[in-house]
Amino acid sequence: MNQSRPYTKVELSMIVNDRFIKLSGAAKAVLLLMLSKDQDERQYVDGNFVFPVGIAAVYGFSPGVFGRALDDLIGGGFIDLVSTGMGIYKVQNLYRISDRWRNGGKPMRVRGNLGKRGFRPGNCLGAVKSRQDAMRMRAHR
Repeated sequence: MNQSRPYTKVELSMIVNDRFIKLSGAAKAVLLLMLSKDQDERQYVDGNFVFPVGIAAVYGFSPGVFGRALDDLIGGGFIDLVSTGMGIYKVQNLYRISDRWRNGGKPMRVRGNLGKRGFRPGNCLGAVKSRQDAMRMRAHR
């Protein structure tokens, strides 16, 4: 891992923006970590980057806290989810730093509607809560 720069440049207009002020402390910390990482460390691909849970764990974030922070950042317009791994093992999400927070965080369409992480609507794996539910779903196919 490369050493982080000793500083991070953040626009004053972002800091005083209502959307930034309403972010949770974890979301602010994750955003600052994303902004402070060197390009090599963020693993850039066509201007987009990955920021896996493993990197967040190094900084003390549990997977649940990290996931909620990402949801807050996407909803607030600070980052965009470019492509999703859909919760599949070893398939990483691609993110992009966004300035949607300037215009109220209105979602952009990037490769379809990828506003949320995780399973797509209609995927039966996300709906199965018990073994009995799985058996009922198989019976109806």
